[in-house]
Amino acid sequence: MKNFIGIFLLIISLSSFFSSCSNKDSSELSLRINLEYNGEPLVFFEDVEYADGRSFEFTRFSFYISEMNLIKDGVARSISEVEYFDLTASHADLSSATDGFMHTFSSDEALDYDAIQFNIGLTAAQNSSTPQDHNSSSALSLSGEYWSNWNSYVFVKIEGRMDLDNDGSTDGIALHLGADQATRTLNFDGLNSNEELNLKIEVSEIFKDFDIDANPRLHSLNQMPQIELLSDNLAESVRLVN
Repeated sequence: MKNFIGIFLLIISLSSFFSSCSNKDSSELSLRINLEYNGEPLVFFEDVEYADGRSFEFTRFSFYISEMNLIKDGVARSISEVEYFDLTASHADLSSATDGFMHTFSSDEALDYDAIQFNIGLTAAQNSSTPQDHNSSSALSLSGEYWSNWNSYVFVKIEGRMDLDNDGSTDGIALHLGADQATRTLNFDGLNSNEELNLKIEVSEIFKDFDIDANPRLHSLNQMPQIELLSDNLAESVRLVN
């Protein structure tokens, strides 16, 4: 009889434990982001081969996402208005690049979805504000991600070094995407809310049809065609594994 009572209490205890874990997990969404280059983990500060055979060393990759919505049976629910992700440190060596960048969204309610939607970049309303309009806890308070000359946040920063003129020394690459025209909306469906979301960005695809020699730095709104091209390519380079 004592053994029966002991087994019964153990079952109750385990049931409570797994129930509490399930409740905790269901109110959190884990997002893993991996940068890849030609299908391999992208390690910053190490050379990769550009499409024309030259070496390219990446030193920064950061971006804003906005209006992160979870969708269930066609009904959207906001989980985050804006986030800022800097993936530079998370891709500083092979081990960290393989693990990727992790971010957890939390909610007071269970998170159930079969699709997600979000922007790379900001909404027009968000972009019409300035860092001074926000408290320090907001991703929009980052003064280093705002350009007053553009009256815009910098939505995406891709930076590195490359020998552009084949003189044996590297030149700085600074591709900064901003202004309302640079925002892209991404949708992914057929998802399982019980599994971790894994975004993979194939960085080599971002440079498709882009003349890096003519535009090693994007710092002017006069370069909007190039900004929009890279924004399109970036959106197409993102894949979600669930």
